Amino acid sequence: MSLDTLNIVYFSPTGTTRRSAHNIAAGTGLRVREFDRTSVTSRKTGAHFSQNDLVLIALPVYGGRLPRITPEIFNGIGADRSPTAIAVLYGNRHYDDALLELKNTAAGMGFTPIAAGAFVGEHSYTRNVGTNRPDASDVPAQAEFGRRFLEKACAGSQTKTIATHAVSAASDSGLQNFRLSELSPTVPGHFPYEKPVSNLQIAPVTSDACVDCQTCVEGCPVGAISHDDPRVVNREKCISCCYCVKVCPNGARRMEDPRILASINRLETQFTARREAETFF
Repeated sequence: MSLDTLNIVYFSPTGTTRRSAHNIAAGTGLRVREFDRTSVTSRKTGAHFSQNDLVLIALPVYGGRLPRITPEIFNGIGADRSPTAIAVLYGNRHYDDALLELKNTAAGMGFTPIAAGAFVGEHSYTRNVGTNRPDASDVPAQAEFGRRFLEKACAGSQTKTIATHAVSAASDSGLQNFRLSELSPTVPGHFPYEKPVSNLQIAPVTSDACVDCQTCVEGCPVGAISHDDPRVVNREKCISCCYCVKVCPNGARRMEDPRILASINRLETQFTARREAETFF
């Protein structure tokens, strides 16, 4: 197993998932090889990881599930039993079935999840929930998750080597069936998943403060904003990630749909108490 590089695969429209992935990676002390799947163009190429590669996969949570474009995020991505840590970032309410969904998705692509974590990031709808997170208090927990993942991967690799040698010496020992997947942790969640994948077809609106700077156009992770007129958004493409809301230098974009406003009110009145990281090994 290669112990000099950690491959991190992530989708992070507002940056919280990316920051958390790098905090986790720092805990391993390994060199980072980055596969940022946020932009439309980044998902046009794939990657394949071997059983000797260490991988971290990190995704945000939308409404208790993974983003509905998850199949596109992982387009062309595959693995051959690569020891993997999985992480989800949620906005301080709850991650519901998303961590289990990521575990199942990763396993289906050939990864072997051996560590899992749910971490808090600033909510994409409102800065008043999970404000500025991951913050300085989150960094140690995320780094510790990375450290423990590396420790478990090393232990699993050693156990696998011992088992392989034992099988060579005694084929009837019963060790032939050893799999690194036996190290896979149990994570919370329901299957079938209780909530549908979020497909609200709700897009931010644009005020007269827009100066056509194209910042939102260039960074939209699904290419939903018109190059000719940034005020025009394709609602079928939009995943309500709020990248454009948070990145606009003039504050010209905001959510006005009554469903989003009701959700913001609920979040700000019921889910401001600080939640902490949950990790599973």
